[in-house]
Amino acid sequence: MQRQYQTKTAIVSLFMLSQHPTLGELYQYASVQDLVDSMRKRPLKEKVKVKEIDGKLVVISGWRRLLAALELGWEEIEVEIILDLPDEEEDTYILDSNQKRSRTYYEKAQEIKKELEITESRQGKRTDLTDEEVINTRKRIARQLNMKDWEVRDIMTVAGFDEDQLKTIDGSKNGPTLSAMASQVRKMKCKPEPKSPGVEQMDLSIHSCPLCSTYDTPRIVMHGNRLIYSHSRNF
Repeated sequence: MQRQYQTKTAIVSLFMLSQHPTLGELYQYASVQDLVDSMRKRPLKEKVKVKEIDGKLVVISGWRRLLAALELGWEEIEVEIILDLPDEEEDTYILDSNQKRSRTYYEKAQEIKKELEITESRQGKRTDLTDEEVINTRKRIARQLNMKDWEVRDIMTVAGFDEDQLKTIDGSKNGPTLSAMASQVRKMKCKPEPKSPGVEQMDLSIHSCPLCSTYDTPRIVMHGNRLIYSHSRNF
């Protein structure tokens, strides 16, 4: 549940508003036509949320509404200025504010990464997580980001292999589903392979293999540009 902050409302020029960098990092705004059509018929249900940063009004929630207002030819918009939002809580506020709207799998992957960054900044980076802690972290992220546990697992699996595959799933009506793609990825080269001369070996500071989701510490072996994941300690 989002914390309550002190706010005040104001009517400002659209051209006084800029986008918070985290919004641009997490979300894509390919089309706002549905919102344009809605705003043409009825007033906004929620005001655009902004914070004053270095003397400028920065949008932290409602960027799609602002883009739709520009499409409609508006010159001004009513905003809600948040007065007491600490700098370190901006990213969390942005994540919380976007949970009600539909997001693509690619956007959800960016949210998961951001949530992990926030956790790391608060608790420090850990490489000693137990299997149970890894699973509990995944469940906590699922709750906070309004996702299913399996959805977080499968998004992390596909994104860990090739993040652009999520865009393929998002953009295809008849292509593979997220679950099918994740299952396919888990079956790929996820078994110990014999050591070959000249093969570079590297330990990974993660406990969950991005391919099969087991929690042994995996290693990567590299054959040229090709990556092969393995759980074998002795190649």
